[in-house]
Amino acid sequence: MGDSNNPLDHPRGTDSPVGGTLLEGIGGAEATAQQGGPAGGRTYRAELPFSVAWNLFPADLRKELHVETGTVAPQRALALTLSVDERGRITHGRVDLSRLLRKDSGLADVTSLTMELTLTGHGASKPAPAPAGSVRKAAEAVLPMRDVKDGGCVDFDTGQRAAHVVVGVPCSGPHDARVFTQIPLRSGATATATQERADTACSFAHDVARPSWVPKTAEIWSWWTPGDTSAADDNGRVTCYLTTKRGDS
Repeated sequence: MGDSNNPLDHPRGTDSPVGGTLLEGIGGAEATAQQGGPAGGRTYRAELPFSVAWNLFPADLRKELHVETGTVAPQRALALTLSVDERGRITHGRVDLSRLLRKDSGLADVTSLTMELTLTGHGASKPAPAPAGSVRKAAEAVLPMRDVKDGGCVDFDTGQRAAHVVVGVPCSGPHDARVFTQIPLRSGATATATQERADTACSFAHDVARPSWVPKTAEIWSWWTPGDTSAADDNGRVTCYLTTKRGDS
């Protein structure tokens, strides 16, 4: 039951009509660049979180891939290329998984590994309901937690599988959390060491540079995220924030 591919633990079709394919993981990707394509379409370069891609593999294949448990490096995102038509409908996706290959596995003779998806048609969608309340552009409102400015408030529910992505919302209205500072912080030798460093950094920031709106006694949460996905560039950052009762739930 601990296997995330167990059909009782991870129901297929939850995130897309066809489960266990790249289509199911695309909702967790984060676009980094885009360019125009033919017939009004667009092509995106994006990053697919390691945790999202990992859940697409069956358990037997996972055992043949390169994963160093307890370290930060394997959590680096995977490069994804995604194409959409003029209406924003996905037509093609491709992710390079070659860096997960191991020389001492059953895939030792495999030199490259990719996952590719092509959609040649689309069904008819139900008419979208009229939006209630204010309408905001997702490209402006949805952002990584590490990019939220000091004092900014966020909603955790973006409709995506990427947990590090949030919606920036006004602090005057309902919100899940409020960021009080962002601190540059390199990773530790292990994931546990990195989390300990992040907790210490946020605790210190609360003691010496606490904003007036932050209570003297408060439960401070820390969220460390890596910077550039290049292994040679470790410009990580820890986000220090407080949750509301709504965010705790």
